[in-house]
Amino acid sequence: MATLLALVHLSLCSYLILRMLGSNHVLDCQLGVIALFSIGYFVLPVLFERLANLDRFSDEDIFVALLIHTLFLIGVVAGSSLGRKYFKTVRPAELSLVDSFLKRHRIFFGVSAFAVFVTYISTQDITSYAATDFEAYFRERSPFFAIIAAFGGLSLALLATLVATTWRDQSFAQLIILGSMFLVALVMSAGLGQRLVALTPVMMLLVNLYMTRQRKRALRLLVAAIVAFLFFSPFAIYLRELRTERSSITGQGAITGYSIGDNPFEKGLRSIVDRADLINVTIRMKPHIDGSAPPGLTYYSSVFLIPFPKLLIGEKPFLLSTDGTMDTELSVWAWSTLIGGTGSLTAFGGLVAYREGGWLWIPINGMLTGILFAFLARLLGSGGTAMQWLYSVLFVVLSVKKVPPSLFEALGELLGQLPFIAVLVALNRFFTGSATTNRRKAPSLPPAREVMGNR
Repeated sequence: MATLLALVHLSLCSYLILRMLGSNHVLDCQLGVIALFSIGYFVLPVLFERLANLDRFSDEDIFVALLIHTLFLIGVVAGSSLGRKYFKTVRPAELSLVDSFLKRHRIFFGVSAFAVFVTYISTQDITSYAATDFEAYFRERSPFFAIIAAFGGLSLALLATLVATTWRDQSFAQLIILGSMFLVALVMSAGLGQRLVALTPVMMLLVNLYMTRQRKRALRLLVAAIVAFLFFSPFAIYLRELRTERSSITGQGAITGYSIGDNPFEKGLRSIVDRADLINVTIRMKPHIDGSAPPGLTYYSSVFLIPFPKLLIGEKPFLLSTDGTMDTELSVWAWSTLIGGTGSLTAFGGLVAYREGGWLWIPINGMLTGILFAFLARLLGSGGTAMQWLYSVLFVVLSVKKVPPSLFEALGELLGQLPFIAVLVALNRFFTGSATTNRRKAPSLPPAREVMGNR
């Protein structure tokens, strides 16, 4: 029964992937990437139960857990199709002067973005996986770290946007400079030993290639990324465990101490399946969710307070927590309940929707999420360079970090970008006003006919 549902889920994912292969629309790219990761998170663990440690659960438990996420994905696909038709008349957002400024000064902005990203990566002394106190890890970060972390993702996305637009315009001298910096950023990201961090630059470049009508290049990049991921995934886990154990082995010692084994493909597949713990978490957390009260006002207000800085409103509730603290956010709650201590497990999308409103809310939440996806793809993904830059930041969260996110998870990430969107809009208006003023102050020439008459 569970296997049959996994094949249904696989069929839906295959349809989305095939649609991505034949389409230039950024929404199809997003749904295709979600489908690829959904196969790893939902399908492979069920088909390879023993590798995913699911053989200890009954077929019925696995079926119910997978049904939650399958219904959610069906809702997302239906909502995306509805939104695609409804938002055809929506005008994509463009900030013409900011776009022109980015194009004229690509190298300057590329070097600046690279410098910010290097600063961000260099401050990553440990990851949250290596923290003994999960909440203290986030609470004790300095204001400088918080600021540079906020700009770290933006800077990497800007570098990916500049590489894609330069590649499209065939400015090969600039492409060599920007591409070299991007490759260094990719290597530095991989060195942290987190698969999501390593995938982030690749996914940002992928979506930027799609948005600049370079689908064939994007697909070649995607195939290369999938192959590389199979080989990199076991090594990333190995590096992360070294960092978690605070091992003194670093650099060349870490590389030489790693063994790829006799069958690297099997090892890569195993590393993906046994780390795709979402079905496991869903099965074990469902009874706890059923026995708890549904989220209240604090839970939903945490989403809409995201754009406001703490300097204005004081302490903000942690995103999607029921009491304002990190402990009641679902992924942290799952860790403390199922493992003990502090940490974060994989819990998103369908399970979050189930926590909010039960079975009926799952497909409705999915459909609303899909409509939001279609709106963002039209407004930002089809817009000018600056808007595509911001969309590539959201793309990673909406397609890779959460596969896919629930409505309020997606809204929280979108509202977190509003201050940056507001700054770009303000800059564009400022430049527009300055240009208008300069045109008004410029001396006007007499009409051509009058000039000829004076001669």
